[in-house]
Amino acid sequence: MTRIAAPWLHALALALLGAAATARADEPIEWRVARHLEEQGRFAHAGELLRSVPANRLDARLASTREAWLQRLEAKHQKKIDADLAVIERLARAGQVANATALVLRIAEYGTLADVQRACAALAPPEREDGSARPAATERAGPAPTPTAGVIRCAVRFDGVAPTPERIDISGSEGCDCDEAVSEEVVVNPNGTLLHCIVWLDSSHFASTTFAAPAEPVEVDQHRCVFAPHVVTVQTGQPLVYRNSDGALHNVHAYATRNKSWNTASPAGTTTRPVKLRVEEIVAVKCDVHPWMASFIGAFPHPYHGVTADDGAAFIAGVPPGEYALKVWQERYGIQAVKVVVKAGETTRVEVVVKAKGE
Repeated sequence: MTRIAAPWLHALALALLGAAATARADEPIEWRVARHLEEQGRFAHAGELLRSVPANRLDARLASTREAWLQRLEAKHQKKIDADLAVIERLARAGQVANATALVLRIAEYGTLADVQRACAALAPPEREDGSARPAATERAGPAPTPTAGVIRCAVRFDGVAPTPERIDISGSEGCDCDEAVSEEVVVNPNGTLLHCIVWLDSSHFASTTFAAPAEPVEVDQHRCVFAPHVVTVQTGQPLVYRNSDGALHNVHAYATRNKSWNTASPAGTTTRPVKLRVEEIVAVKCDVHPWMASFIGAFPHPYHGVTADDGAAFIAGVPPGEYALKVWQERYGIQAVKVVVKAGETTRVEVVVKAKGE
């Protein structure tokens, strides 16, 4: 793996300062910083830092710990990068350049130079048999990123004591292949941010613009009797399908108010027919067979939306320069809005704080 990229040096220095007072006397300070990086989901950076510690500073116990730790970090990183690269390739095939670029930017946040190069290659148009590049698909999720467009990185931080997630005994549920389900209503990441928040630009900014809906469907799986992912966003008119990877019968019951609701059977091993949401709405989805199963869809008439990941951040790419109202929705805590100014060719970083309410 390559060295930690320069943008992380400042953050790494701050982490070192904070770690110095709390590190155990019998372990290198790099151990504490590596734990912090691992919590942030920066597995490659944590591994590179651990490798930088000279062997003569480690006793036999620490050397053994490092080797096991490095193996674990490598496995986590590989799983994360492989999943993101697969999504980039799928988005690129569908011509969803803005969404794919946002994911490339996320990889630049946690990956190595080689990872970023692979991500950029995955986004490039595929070659024809004669070796020339095919043109990108004409149907896009909004305008392709240009030097005049900007990027928004929105992190959602949780202020308060993380609520204890509800655990449900499902050991008697045939076909679920697990004994317990854990509520995802509020998921606080190890770095104090929130998972599963919908982030989008207020649609009033694009009232006079019509965006072609992506042809590539968004897929939600039903696996181990939960919806995965728990929250997704789509563009209005974009296909949405539900796959059932379980050995149990499910049903997909969408409780829409502005769109048409639907209730579709989802037998084991099948994928539902595509559905499309026509107007902006955040829709709750349940499984009536397994009442603990819940998920949400955010539908928007433009491509400027996303969902926070395990680092608490969502990226919105290809944004025209200007001032916008940026909104954040969380399942329990509702909607918040902040102003954001996007500049051409720059990444605008914004943090939204969600406060616990009487918990």
